[in-house]
Amino acid sequence: VDGLTGKVSATRTRLEQTRAGARDVPPPQRLWVLVRLAELSWRVGNLGDAERRYREVLAKEPTQPDALNLLGLLLGTRGDRKNGIVFLRRAVAVQPGFIEAHRNLANLLWAEGALGEARQHCEKVLELAPGDLPAHLSLALISRDAGDLAAAVEVMERAIALHPTAARPYLNLCDILKARDDGERIVAVTAAAA
Repeated sequence: VDGLTGKVSATRTRLEQTRAGARDVPPPQRLWVLVRLAELSWRVGNLGDAERRYREVLAKEPTQPDALNLLGLLLGTRGDRKNGIVFLRRAVAVQPGFIEAHRNLANLLWAEGALGEARQHCEKVLELAPGDLPAHLSLALISRDAGDLAAAVEVMERAIALHPTAARPYLNLCDILKARDDGERIVAVTAAAA
């Protein structure tokens, strides 16, 4: 941990120096530096500083997609999911193909119980990146929570076909099959995973 903290500190110092001497740097580059400083603050656990920096970026450029996405995720992580969702919705409105923001928004909506909208954002990720494993996993579990076990099984089977060496799709499929009380299929999936 000390090594990581030292590297983060050195990187933060270089970014701060870049920011301080950035009068000749175009505004988008300065904003990028602020976003990176916020990310570094978050990585070392200084969430208040990270939030402040993301808000500083957004005060200068309200449509900066990385800051919208990361502030939304940060707020959601800190338990303020409703405001996190607001920022993430803004991120995908500004940049409709922003996979990470759609994924983060889907997960916060899922946590808030907005399963239909969460599904839509997972489906958008899969439209943009058909092999995205995290989106498959989330979509299957959201479908399960919505009571659509057939759709959940279908999504996990698709994930297994795309990622046959990944363990998580097999485990999730077994959990979903358990909810369907399908012991025979669980045995078959377990054998296929081995």
